Amino acid sequence: MKTLLKSILALILGAGTSFAATGGDTSSLSPFVVLLLFFGGLIIAFQLMPGIFLFLSMVKGLFSGADKEVTGITAKAERK
Repeated sequence: MKTLLKSILALILGAGTSFAATGGDTSSLSPFVVLLLFFGGLIIAFQLMPGIFLFLSMVKGLFSGADKEVTGITAKAERK
C-alpha cells in the first residue's frame, strides 16, 4: 500500500512541473476576447443601474411614513 501511495505521489508531483512548462507565451488577448469582455461589462453596468434605483426606492418605501390617504376602490370598500 505504501508503494502505491509513493508512486501516485511521485506521478502527481512530476505532472505538476510538466503542466507548468507550457512553452506558449501568448500575453496579448484577441480583439474578439476584448470585445466580448467589453460587451459583458456593458451589460452588467446597464443592469446594475436600474437595480440600484429599484433597491433605493424600496428602501425609501420602507422608511417613509404610512400616513397616506386611501383613494379609489379600497376607499369605497372601507366606507361600506
